[in-house]
Parts: sequence; C-alpha cells; structure tokens
Amino acid sequence: MVALKDIAARCGVSVATVSKALNQQQDISEETRARIGRVAREMGYTVNSAARTLKTNRTNNLGLLFEDLQSSGFMHEYFAATLNSFRFEAERCGYDITFINSDVGHRNTTYLQHARFRQVDGVALICTDYHDPMVQELVFSDIPTISLDHAFNNRPAVLSDNMNGMASLVQYVYSRGHRRIAYIHGGDTAVTENRLRGDKTGPDASGPADLRSLFGRLFLYRRTQRHHGRGPACSG
Repeated sequence: MVALKDIAARCGVSVATVSKALNQQQDISEETRARIGRVAREMGYTVNSAARTLKTNRTNNLGLLFEDLQSSGFMHEYFAATLNSFRFEAERCGYDITFINSDVGHRNTTYLQHARFRQVDGVALICTDYHDPMVQELVFSDIPTISLDHAFNNRPAVLSDNMNGMASLVQYVYSRGHRRIAYIHGGDTAVTENRLRGDKTGPDASGPADLRSLFGRLFLYRRTQRHHGRGPACSG
C-alpha cells in the first residue's frame, strides 16, 4: 500500500506537505496541490480509512435504519425516492452508508450494537417501528440520529405536513364534485394517524356539512380497521 512518505519522497516534499495537499488545505499552493495529487493518483494512493478514523474520530460512515415491514423492497415509490435522495446527498458530502439491522451474520444484535460495531457517525431512521425498544435505545444513545415523520423528544426529525396535506387533498377532491371518497393507507402509524385527523384539522364549522361529515367518516373507517389484526408498518 502506498503511504504518504512514498509520495513525499517522489515529490521531494515533506509528509506534512503531502497530507495538507491531499486534504486541500489552502496554505499549500495550487500548483503544489495539483502536482502531489497527480503523483498520488499515478502511484495508486488511497486513503487509509482506519488511520483517518484514529486521527479525526470520524468514519464518514452513516447508518441507515430501514425496516421494510410491508416487504415492498425498494419498489415503494415514496421510500425509493427518499432513500435515493439520502444516498445522493451522503455521497456528495463524502459519506458511505451502512444499513443498520438486528441480524448480522445470523447473530442477533441490537441496532445500537450494530451501529457501534460499524462506528457510524450518525443514523437516519427512515422507516421503522419507532416504539420498538431497540429503536428507542438507539435514538437516546450518544449516537446522533434523525428520524423521518416521527418526532422524538429533543431529537432532530424531518416531518411532512401530513394533516394539512390530507385536508387540502380532500377539499380539492370535494371541490371537483366527488362525494364518495376512499383513502387507502398503510399500517397503524403516526403518519396515518395525522393524515386521518380530518375531523380536527379539516374544514372548520363554516364549511359544508357534508364535507365535515366526510372527514369524520374517513377517521371512523380507519378506527374500524384497527380491529382486524393489522400490525404497524411505514406509510408513504
């Protein structure tokens, strides 16, 4: 493996200069950075990630928790787009991605243990059962996390405006003359709950009575489905 000292010897500079040049530090001239970079490529130099981790205490590796509870794979339109955007931004910023799970090499482990084993810099929770004790353990550990469409106490989250979005959608469909409206949703999740709070976030008292009634029936339909043994799953 090519080391910094090998590049330094070829270029006739110090190891420190090579390190600064490869890290694009501005106290090295552009000409010197370009020359050292060219020599490094010619010699087949690659960054020693273990050494970099020891020096910076960072791995540039992000964990991704995606439990496919509905077995839809990456064919789910919403989550496929979300995961692709996450991958694009992570790679643009120089990060690798590791999927966090609880079955590593047929050995049972917790999400937190797997995240620590992979030494991730943080974990994004895209789709999971947020009430799972293993998920709670990970979220409230010292590893930075961010969740999608679920807010934990004092933890960052990216939230969709599900309530107003659903209210706007139904009102638009209503304005087009439709009255018998069905809503097909995923499992019993916070996302579904927020989308079906039409009786509270939909039309106000001055709106049409049949539209207010429609929001109530949508909510009631969801309540009835609870008793048919449907487990939690992510909704998109």
